[in-house]
Amino acid sequence: MIILSAYNSCNKVYNEIDFKYNSGILYGGDIMRFNSLIDALLDEFDANNNAAYEQLKVTPKMFQQIKNHQILPGKDFIERLSRLTNNNELLQLFKQKSEEFEVPKQLGSKPSALKILIGVITVGIISGLFTGFGYQPLWLFVLVLIIGLLIVLPIFFNEYWLVGKLEMIRTFFDKNEIKKVLQLLNLKKKYVKSFKYSDVSKVELIYKPKKRMSPFDFTGDYFYMIFDMSTGEKQALNLEKMDSSRLESFVFFLSSKNMIVEDQNGVLEALGHHENLFEHFANVGE
Repeated sequence: MIILSAYNSCNKVYNEIDFKYNSGILYGGDIMRFNSLIDALLDEFDANNNAAYEQLKVTPKMFQQIKNHQILPGKDFIERLSRLTNNNELLQLFKQKSEEFEVPKQLGSKPSALKILIGVITVGIISGLFTGFGYQPLWLFVLVLIIGLLIVLPIFFNEYWLVGKLEMIRTFFDKNEIKKVLQLLNLKKKYVKSFKYSDVSKVELIYKPKKRMSPFDFTGDYFYMIFDMSTGEKQALNLEKMDSSRLESFVFFLSSKNMIVEDQNGVLEALGHHENLFEHFANVGE
């Protein structure tokens, strides 16, 4: 009973604290208002009329996906729909939301020399405590220090992205912890990958609940944005710690670059209804 109670308590804390960032409270009704406008304007077109698809320059499948809110269409489609229906409200809302995302903007925390230095000093002090500050052989202190750096630095420092007007630049590290520490200490070059928005064929929002084997596992669910390149390459942006107040604007910003944003999981729809993503997808999986 005690273990079960502890498990439930931990789950409650995990639910209320760790996933508070994606509760959708900061989203207001913008995405819902946008979807409502899309629905109203698309209702003016006969879904069984091929001429409608030709006018909107979409396939029947894409038409239904937009109506089902599984796709956030690109700028060209929004402008075309607004022009054909003589309605500027949708286009104005679209521009307003996409312009909220200021560029250039950094996503993720860039490891600074000061932060890394503080990390090294902290690990050094802890290593000194473990080895008695000189009472143990020097080689033992060095060994504990190296092990500490290999454990601590890779955990606290991860990749980051720079979002510009024409392209995105991803800076990331090796999966090997030893190589990653060397990269953080500038003893080895970091990996840098850049791509232009025009090279992206599709963007996909992915949310997958994580199966937790322990009540003390407070890591987030799998929440990613996948960029499919025209070359067949894929780039994954981790959204787990992205400020929820910026995600919606970021999605509209990408759409303004004529990228089609797929949302088959209904992430934006859930946030538009002010739902907590952790609770929403946990209930979906039941």
